[in-house]
Amino acid sequence: MDNIDTQNKSMFSGLKNYFKNDPLIIIITIFFIIFTIYWSNISILKFYALHAYVWDLGLAMNNAWTFMHHPFQFYSNLILWVIFPVFIPQSFPLILAFQAAFITAGIFPIYGIAKHYLKLKSAAMLIAISYLFYPYLSGMYWFDFHYQALFPTLFLIGYYLFIKARYKSAFILLILAGLTRYPYIFFIILLSFIIIIYDCYCSMHTDMNRRFNALYKKYKLINQTMININRLTTRLQQKVGWDIRMDNKV
Repeated sequence: MDNIDTQNKSMFSGLKNYFKNDPLIIIITIFFIIFTIYWSNISILKFYALHAYVWDLGLAMNNAWTFMHHPFQFYSNLILWVIFPVFIPQSFPLILAFQAAFITAGIFPIYGIAKHYLKLKSAAMLIAISYLFYPYLSGMYWFDFHYQALFPTLFLIGYYLFIKARYKSAFILLILAGLTRYPYIFFIILLSFIIIIYDCYCSMHTDMNRRFNALYKKYKLINQTMININRLTTRLQQKVGWDIRMDNKV
């Protein structure tokens, strides 16, 4: 019990220090709570009003039920291996609320990504909040539960971990994003190719810069040597001319 209490205290102290160092995360969290409650309420009211127009909600529940009884069959949504506990209570409102919360959670990695590149917390906060007002995002909220809705948040978290050089965690999150639906893994493969090409370009560019700097240093050394030789020659000529004039006077 003492160990658990110590861990809880350290966790809460860590969160307290994090909020203290970045108070804008409190505003981000408030927007996360508001949008989660708002869209969860709309989705659940739609369900109880019998306005679930598409079959995906029922198909998702059926796929999860099949997965829990036959987990080793092929499913186009392999993310079920991770999120199947959400389906255990067999509650449609719970699934809809889970989707709303998961979509809204994308605000956190966007804030981290924007802060990483802009180095301005206020600008990063505005970009993160504007993400929630993106018109097409409301379509994801409005549409009944579908696994594709999990892709953006997982992808954004994976990319955030990647730019923070936490490559193992980034790899896991990006793979999970690709498993939300079968074809989406190709987006992760495409991102991998882009990263490889960019790294190759950067290494070539760095090598070219290194060679150019080496040549420039050699040029400066040769140029300085020529200047010194020219100065020495000028001084010798002046000295020889002075000696000749002195001899003539004598």
